Amino acid sequence: MAPKKTSKAKASSPRRRRKSCRKLGCVLKGGLARRGGFYRYTVEVCLSFIKSKSCGGRYWYDWDAADRVIRFFETQLILIEAEWAGQPFRLENWQKWHLRQVFGWKRKDGSRRYRYWFLAIPRKNAKSTLCAGIALYLLYADGEAGAQVYSAAGDADQAKVVFRIAKAMMMANKKMSSRGKPLYSQIDLPSVNSFYKAISAEAYTKHGMNAHGIVMDELHVQPNRELFDTLTTSTGSRRQPLTVVITTAGDNVKSFCYEEWDHALRVASGEEKDESMYVSIYAAGKEDDWRDPAVWRAANPNFGVSIKEDYFQQEVQKAINTPSYLNTFKRLHLNIWTESATAWITKDTWDAGGVDIDEEELIGLPCFGGFDLSTVRDLTALVFCFQYKDGYLLVPRFWVPQQGILERSRNDKVSYALWRDQGHLLTTTGDTIVKEEVAARVLADYQRFKCKELIIDQWGLDQKGETVTYWLKNGVNIGTFKQGFANFKEPTLEFERLLLQKKLYHNKNPILAWNISCATLEQDSMGNCRPVKPDRLKSSRRIDGVVASIMALARARAVPENKKSIYETRGALVFEL
Repeated sequence: MAPKKTSKAKASSPRRRRKSCRKLGCVLKGGLARRGGFYRYTVEVCLSFIKSKSCGGRYWYDWDAADRVIRFFETQLILIEAEWAGQPFRLENWQKWHLRQVFGWKRKDGSRRYRYWFLAIPRKNAKSTLCAGIALYLLYADGEAGAQVYSAAGDADQAKVVFRIAKAMMMANKKMSSRGKPLYSQIDLPSVNSFYKAISAEAYTKHGMNAHGIVMDELHVQPNRELFDTLTTSTGSRRQPLTVVITTAGDNVKSFCYEEWDHALRVASGEEKDESMYVSIYAAGKEDDWRDPAVWRAANPNFGVSIKEDYFQQEVQKAINTPSYLNTFKRLHLNIWTESATAWITKDTWDAGGVDIDEEELIGLPCFGGFDLSTVRDLTALVFCFQYKDGYLLVPRFWVPQQGILERSRNDKVSYALWRDQGHLLTTTGDTIVKEEVAARVLADYQRFKCKELIIDQWGLDQKGETVTYWLKNGVNIGTFKQGFANFKEPTLEFERLLLQKKLYHNKNPILAWNISCATLEQDSMGNCRPVKPDRLKSSRRIDGVVASIMALARARAVPENKKSIYETRGALVFEL
């Protein structure tokens, strides 16, 4: 039951509210400061709103519980890194605010209201140190017998980042270290049968856990939601479990992390209801000036403390001097989602070329096809490029094997099965691409659109063998494209130029849009460029549709537009003499 001092009468007293605000030391600075594709969520909200946050009496605020977690941090934990090593953990106001919210709000039965804390914040804001302290609190001071606390991340090394800090802080406290037994990747508390452990990402090994606390680091690198679901569903038998997800923005808007981020934004704005979820998102808006120091401070609550201004200025200058670093800077330091690791075609630029069109309307327009046959993991892509209006229109086809489509979806972090069901993706029988099935469909579309030429890469001419022979026998005009830097440079730059001029259109195919978001540009020593996958994400990114599009566009641009004779448009002029 709630203690008497939290009764409605006292909670609503003006004197009580003033005391509460002084006690917390926070001021009203805003709420949801931005609406649109992304939000900036400012979190210093005065506790004079405590009554309105009780949700009609369903929740109450436990001052003692909130004070207790703050005292634990500031009296029991010693910082172990950088200039603050050896000093007590003095929380910043923004950290105090979040801890008080998460640990102070209670349900009628006295258990915590919030079971899931989504904390999205740029790098260098001490989030790992904060979460290490939370893990130790859940292990030592939360009053949970047999507590199981876990750190998890995309790989074992990342999971140990938070654990390593927690272990060092535990060993720096004589009382805590006397109770705990530190191991390589685990801290045991034998007296209460509890432990804190860093675990790797293989979800299939995690069934059978009974987690009280979970710290999940850098959610944006998770390939899918399997580990997250396995861990969170293991908390079902606990009275007041807590999952803390910490992440920076990523560069794959089709990922599980982006879905979770979007859900968090909707919860924070009130568009979706989840009273057990607490949201803290620090991020600049996509339209904000990333060179503005005010934007830096707004997105980084520890600016001037763990983040030095001169360091930030150096990073900004690096982004100015090196355009390929700009997206990295935006993601890591301003928490802005990007469509690729390095900038090429933005989502807004691509979306501006989308048109709704019936393919029957395209029959008879000058048309060229670009074909890219997949390797084991890639997509097989065919893109038709039509002369359309004042520019060109792209209409793609994509194939994957039907067998293993769900596993492929997990590996690539996209919904192949959904795209198949929506008609955007074609499949072939078996577990590898059946060339005969693809060749037959390519021929059918080639003949249907009265295509002038089908362009394949030079390597493909050597490798396709029987497929090329089949096409040639059936009247397909085959052209080749050598996929080197020198050949790619001009059509790649033309592709970009036409998009910016709003003269390159597409039929809004979501797979082609995803391929565009995956592509970045690579340059050779001569300044030539070509589209490639980001190095660290090659295994899960696909750009086959981009390559096929550029090949088709290159050929379409090389052939003069099919203009009608003037006599077909106005007839012959007759002069009387």
